[in-house]
Amino acid sequence: MSPLLALVCLAGLLMVLLYLSGVRRRRPGEHPLVRGWIPYFGKTFEFSRDGQSFLKRLQEEHGDIFTVLIAGRYLTFVMDPHVYPVIERHGKHLNFQAFAMQGSELESMIESTTKHLHRVIIRSVQDVKGAISGDENCNGTNGWKTGSLNEFCLATTFEAVWVTLFGSTNVDWLDQEFSTKLLEHFVPYDKAVPLLAANVPISLLRSSRHHRAQLATLLTPSSLSRLKDRSSVVAARTEVINSNGNLDDRQKAAYHLHFLWGSMSNTLQSIFWSIYHLLLHPDAQRAVNAEVTAFLEETGQSPRLGSPLRLGCHQLDSMVALGSAVTESLRLTASTLTIRVAQKDIAMPLPNHGTLRLRQGDWLTLPPYTSLHLNPDVFQEPQTYRYDRFMEGGKPRKTFYKDGRPLRHALMPFGFGATKCPGRFFALLVDKAFLVLLLSHVEIELCPGQVPVEADVSRGPFGVLPPKGDVQFRYRPRPGLAE
Repeated sequence: MSPLLALVCLAGLLMVLLYLSGVRRRRPGEHPLVRGWIPYFGKTFEFSRDGQSFLKRLQEEHGDIFTVLIAGRYLTFVMDPHVYPVIERHGKHLNFQAFAMQGSELESMIESTTKHLHRVIIRSVQDVKGAISGDENCNGTNGWKTGSLNEFCLATTFEAVWVTLFGSTNVDWLDQEFSTKLLEHFVPYDKAVPLLAANVPISLLRSSRHHRAQLATLLTPSSLSRLKDRSSVVAARTEVINSNGNLDDRQKAAYHLHFLWGSMSNTLQSIFWSIYHLLLHPDAQRAVNAEVTAFLEETGQSPRLGSPLRLGCHQLDSMVALGSAVTESLRLTASTLTIRVAQKDIAMPLPNHGTLRLRQGDWLTLPPYTSLHLNPDVFQEPQTYRYDRFMEGGKPRKTFYKDGRPLRHALMPFGFGATKCPGRFFALLVDKAFLVLLLSHVEIELCPGQVPVEADVSRGPFGVLPPKGDVQFRYRPRPGLAE
């Protein structure tokens, strides 16, 4: 054997020994460990292709608790929702940070969002009213205008939420132009988030790096300084960020981007699914329409082009069919993982599962999309959309069962306990406000011959799953809509 070949073999042997010395092994008392054969990545690729099917298969093989190597981290999955309250009580050993938009601040933001949603929806209505006799998309069919549903939801919601949170130029076309630029880069950047979360260096993602850089340019302090009437939560964050003398403009923009992504990503997808399911199920749309009509009559309001509806948190929460329809859409599409990181080695007794043992740095992971939302033992025919699943006797239904026992948490689209998504109230109310404003101002339906849209499970556990494709829909102003 030549000296060079011997050196190569020795180096290879050393690498194998180093790898084996660092490989985690299951200790006595620990639950099953699934490493995979690829160093560092482990089962990353199987999990990212279809996380739900992957977890169900491991549950069948190993039971309700198992640990998996994913992207260099060891995630311990707990599939039995009955023990989630026990885990919640052990929060002092598991790190989390949370804040929430609630109370008067939330009420103010919903009022502002309603105003801006009204403005952008009415812009679309006026486009139709002015184009009935001439626009090629109206097809000469009684004033219907066609469009792509996801594109419509993205553009409408993004602009309204952006202006609500970050402020306005007070010039309609400037707000539209600026939000359009942001959205142009936000959507492709958002698609790359699962790769970034898997620790893929952004330097390898040329397109994503470009879009992130463009977003950072649009979110610098000088760019945002011309906006007025920003929300109190963004104003407070901006004050803290700007007071840090160690941050340059790019770093400040990065903080704004993180907040923008957290505020927008789930909201945009959720609104698409809510309206799509109403369009796909006429009985659901009729029920929600009836509720919206009753609300307008009770409050003595008429939809008008010139002024928004008076619509607050209480009114939105009082619409039971609307709330149930939105919640059912979330059940079918919200794929968020609830994750807590062990601050030290932990031995946690769990009913019917012995002792859960975590090592310092392990991720304790609860996958409600698999363990609850699509679990046939919790929801009958879980793949089927039923707008009234979360209502009973004209009131919201809150109690569901598994194995004959009530569940404390039957739905977890935003996490649970202290780690719930801080913007969950805002996201839900924006979803409801969008539907109320849209349905009260326009007639809307799917165009004939549309292929059903599926959720893109390859997105992974990063909130509400996006649609794989889009559908064509058509809309026109409601008869008698006043100026």
